[in-house]
Amino acid sequence: MARVKPEKREVIKNLKDADSAMAEIGHLAREIGGIKMNAASEIDRIKADADAKITPLAKRIKEIEAGLSFYAEYNKDDLFQTARSRDLVFGVFGFRRSTKLKPLAKWTWKKVLGALKDGGFKEAIALKERENREVLSQWPDDRLASVGVARDARDSFWYEVKEEALEADK
Repeated sequence: MARVKPEKREVIKNLKDADSAMAEIGHLAREIGGIKMNAASEIDRIKADADAKITPLAKRIKEIEAGLSFYAEYNKDDLFQTARSRDLVFGVFGFRRSTKLKPLAKWTWKKVLGALKDGGFKEAIALKERENREVLSQWPDDRLASVGVARDARDSFWYEVKEEALEADK
């Protein structure tokens, strides 16, 4: 057991009192340890019970998300003619455009780096000797193509539940 500096002093008059005090400390420390062990066991049991209840709910959410995503993707032309999202009573869903850079066919990022060096495009080269994709993302497409890069635009599905509408629906 570690050394402890007590706050309030117990009156110890002799070695027998000292021995009794240490025995009491030992018993109290063991009791504290037992309480902590019981608490940890109870917490583990509660967590296991919660996980058992959460797992089917989380699985159902994944199933619904997949169905919602499929519905949105299948009906994309009809649902999103004028806007990138649809606002409903219980939430909003739609598509968010994200763009990332990727090398053209038969190009690698290593080859792009060589083309950037050869072309004197130092601002597009990070200090770590790699392409600076942040700078490249600002370039026009023809300049990107000259160093072997093209934009790859994709739609990624998203949704947001309106908590206040759920509260009102109770």
